[in-house]
Amino acid sequence: MDVTSQFISPVQGYRARRMLTMDGQHCVLDNAMLWVGNGYILSIGPYQVHKNDFTAPIHDLGDQTMVPGIINAHTHLELSHVHNLTLSGQGFLPWVQSLLQLPVKETRPDIIQTHLTAMYKQGVAGIGDISGQNPVAMHKIHARAPFPSRLFVEFLGFKHQGANSWPLSSHPVDDFLSAAGHALYSTHPELLQAIKSWTTQNLRPFSIHLAEHVGEVDLLTTGCGNFAQMLRGRVMPQSYTPPGLPPVAYADRLGLLDECTLAVHCVHIDRKDIRILHERRVHVCLCPRSNAYINCGRAPAEDMHAAGVALSLGTDGLSSNHDLDLWHEASYLAGLWQRNLSLTELVAMITINPARALGLEHFAGSLQPGKLGQFSLVPDHLQAALPA
Repeated sequence: MDVTSQFISPVQGYRARRMLTMDGQHCVLDNAMLWVGNGYILSIGPYQVHKNDFTAPIHDLGDQTMVPGIINAHTHLELSHVHNLTLSGQGFLPWVQSLLQLPVKETRPDIIQTHLTAMYKQGVAGIGDISGQNPVAMHKIHARAPFPSRLFVEFLGFKHQGANSWPLSSHPVDDFLSAAGHALYSTHPELLQAIKSWTTQNLRPFSIHLAEHVGEVDLLTTGCGNFAQMLRGRVMPQSYTPPGLPPVAYADRLGLLDECTLAVHCVHIDRKDIRILHERRVHVCLCPRSNAYINCGRAPAEDMHAAGVALSLGTDGLSSNHDLDLWHEASYLAGLWQRNLSLTELVAMITINPARALGLEHFAGSLQPGKLGQFSLVPDHLQAALPA
């Protein structure tokens, strides 16, 4: 069933065998009823109690589990046109070298719009998107997005004057606009601090790629390695002196980590790093299929989850993934998971957790009256494999 049908008529009813509301209270509802009007949830609860709330059509979804509209916490839509053109499976440095040979500064609005439409039909209710190449063009696209979004204008380079660039040079007019630093090794530390300060002052989330690959760790701790050699003179100065700290500790020393920070990847971290992430209440976005595509390692997701770190999932961009299907990402993570994992815990990573991380909780993330009526249905294989 096309989950966008709830927007065709002013009022529509949906009955499902089970609903995961993700509202922190009665999270699992069996034989449940959802009423949607003009795109927003009107009521939700047991079918026998709410079936007569409105005199409007009721769509019986049968033996399905309904969840809130899903939220892709991290992607790079502006790179959609380089799909299947990068080197996979050889490590981060060969991947990024292959990416730099492509027309990454181009933008294909037609391709991006096709992906946005497909995501909407899948039940996506929000995205976190990065734009470092064409932020003005991406700003126009996000202004017309079919669901709430968070556009992070990404800063890269060791020239501190970037702090005077848009949007850092003004107060953000659009609710969806924020800013991000690319990474600790590719963005000047003072610029990272300026970006973080701007997002804090304007009550916006801050995003950064963190501890994604071994070359990043080597560069920051020793300044050595093939990755560091490639960056010297190109992104960072030849005179660059490494801080002598691993990524999480260095980001913490710079004051970049708090409850409004979305740290993406966090693959090469240890228990001390996890403790810092938890203590600072950092949101972590995992991109397991992107990490596998590049072959840069696997994040200690179970350890972070056990420590209480709020985890979200993102597909990353089509330069390092096969598609933007968030259920494929969730299924892949579930297949890798080495401890107990419930369906509710997995769904939290693609609903309420990213809603909080991106500042979209007012609109999405849970099935509650007043929130968007967008929803998604759990794939049958996940519904059968994981306990609620």
